[in-house]
Amino acid sequence: MAKKLLAVMGIVVILLVAFFVYQSAEKKRLAPENLHEFFWADSNLIDSIAVKFATWTYLYRKDGRWQMVVDSTLTYPAAEADVATMVRATNEMVLTDLISVNPEKRDRFKVDTSQGTIIKFFGNGKQLSHFILGRVGQDFTHTYVQRSGSDSVWLAKGRFASIYSKAPPLWLDRQIFTYTPGEITEIRWRYPDRETRLAPDGKSGFVVSRGPNFEPTPADSAEGAFKYSFISNLTYSAFLPAAREHEASFDQPILKLTVIDSSGKTTELVFAQDTSAANRVFAIRRGDTRPVGIFFKSSYDRLTADYKAMLPRKPDEK
Repeated sequence: MAKKLLAVMGIVVILLVAFFVYQSAEKKRLAPENLHEFFWADSNLIDSIAVKFATWTYLYRKDGRWQMVVDSTLTYPAAEADVATMVRATNEMVLTDLISVNPEKRDRFKVDTSQGTIIKFFGNGKQLSHFILGRVGQDFTHTYVQRSGSDSVWLAKGRFASIYSKAPPLWLDRQIFTYTPGEITEIRWRYPDRETRLAPDGKSGFVVSRGPNFEPTPADSAEGAFKYSFISNLTYSAFLPAAREHEASFDQPILKLTVIDSSGKTTELVFAQDTSAANRVFAIRRGDTRPVGIFFKSSYDRLTADYKAMLPRKPDEK
């Protein structure tokens, strides 16, 4: 019995040794002096980018600004900071380990075209880089990556899913206004049954008024400053996917928010309730038909205003 047990244990040891020898033969850890950048290109030379995460996103540079292609005739401003982060992360990506050269193992590391995130950079009509980003490594500090046309799967230092793996709406610029509070001369909130207006008083406070006469009265300074600050840098919470834009109807808006700046420019946002979800509303710029923005209720509540709530609080009120 003891001999049989020893024999079984011997077989197990041999198998484990064989496994680790196999693994070490395929995985090659690079010496520090041999670590190398995966890709580098001057960000000014990159003029278009294609990213596939579930579906393709196409970005291109026009007049120094990044745009996202929606269809053959329509583009929207892309999130400049997100594009810059993607280019910088790619340029700074360092390969640390050669994991496999066996093409049959691509799906294990999710660097195949059906599971991985595909990234392509272009410049002056030429493809500068084409690679596939796979799953996070076992230590959660590295990511599997593979160049197109190569069988080599590498570990790259860093976690990149949040940078590259985004659906098309997440590449859009969510910024609506980029004012300093002093650039806004008036904000108007027009509801189906009432209208409230807020404006600086020319000193250091604000005045609030309501229809139909719009007689100005001093507003609570803290509340007025908060509304001006919040709306000056207003952003969408998200965007409604193009395939679902038909769900948004602005025939009966719940709010029309108008911002007038010091140049006299007027910008209006129209809001409509999302009938399928009570915790969010749809919004769109007056004159646009797409894209449809989304505000979650917490953000929407911050941007709304009511005349009585804008009046100075009494000492005993909190």
